[in-house]
Amino acid sequence: MSAFLVSKNHIDALVAARKLDRHHDDGTLHKLSDDELGRMLWRENMLSLADRYDDPIDEDALRAYRFDPMTARMHKGQPLSPIALVKLVHCYRYQSCEHDAWESSDAARYCERLESMLVHRMPGYDEAPWGI
Repeated sequence: MSAFLVSKNHIDALVAARKLDRHHDDGTLHKLSDDELGRMLWRENMLSLADRYDDPIDEDALRAYRFDPMTARMHKGQPLSPIALVKLVHCYRYQSCEHDAWESSDAARYCERLESMLVHRMPGYDEAPWGI
């Protein structure tokens, strides 16, 4: 499967998801504005495509990026569930992991923390047994 540049709405959804539970965010990423976090995430995706396909980084798109809370939590008119957001994280990771610095990037760390927080919000998580 080939990698692609995720949409601005995809990035907006990843940015908006952090508002579901702020105390899971670490100090560095917590200090970023929504616009800065979105630019950082999108740049990481572009770096992956640059490494894999020699695609240029679209600096104009990055400069123009503005987080849009109106579209960030919806898909086809419906709110995004925790599982839908987890799948968006998985897609984003797949599209962004093609360069050598991915594993140590802030974007990778953000995805890891976001996924963990979202799993804890899934229906049935609190009721599930801790051990058997």
